[in-house]
Amino acid sequence: MSASLFVKLSGLPIIAVTGTRGKSMVTHLIWHILNAGGKKVLLGGNVRGVSNLELLKKAKKTEIAVMELDSWQLQGFGDAKISPQIAIFTSLLSDHMNYYKNSVKNYFADKANIFKHQKRGDVLIIRPGVKKLIPKNIKSKLVVVNAKDAEKYASSLPGKFQKENLACAVRVAREFHIPVSKIKKAVKNFKGLEGRL
Repeated sequence: MSASLFVKLSGLPIIAVTGTRGKSMVTHLIWHILNAGGKKVLLGGNVRGVSNLELLKKAKKTEIAVMELDSWQLQGFGDAKISPQIAIFTSLLSDHMNYYKNSVKNYFADKANIFKHQKRGDVLIIRPGVKKLIPKNIKSKLVVVNAKDAEKYASSLPGKFQKENLACAVRVAREFHIPVSKIKKAVKNFKGLEGRL
């Protein structure tokens, strides 16, 4: 699949986001904050109007790639036995059950490829509702965010779930040592995505 091919061929550090809900918002917010923090960042994966293979042309002039990944793209990650260095898992709800033959377990198995092949030194960031799904023997560092982690960041995004999404994005920015002042300014200026709450 093009997303896993991009990861293998680009050689870039990868931040990837999945979840039944919230993945688009978190992906774009991370990209927005890292750009505001002066990082050279590509945006790819399950993003409308973006060709992952076309992004390879820009990879040499880039520091990091931020990717939104759906369950099908993560099938490709599983086949390639790869996971991103920083993975974010926002939520798991019953979805795409026509494809997964009414098995949430099979749906999660594809989603789990976002962390399944992570190594020591990699990071898995999750919202609290996902914690019960994560095996205890993962190699990466597990970070469970809290809506309170986002309280000092003024955001126009409504709802507690968006506070948890924001906390995920802020945690990624901290991994890259983006100053709090730049994170605050980027979050304040982020207007959300068209068609989303």
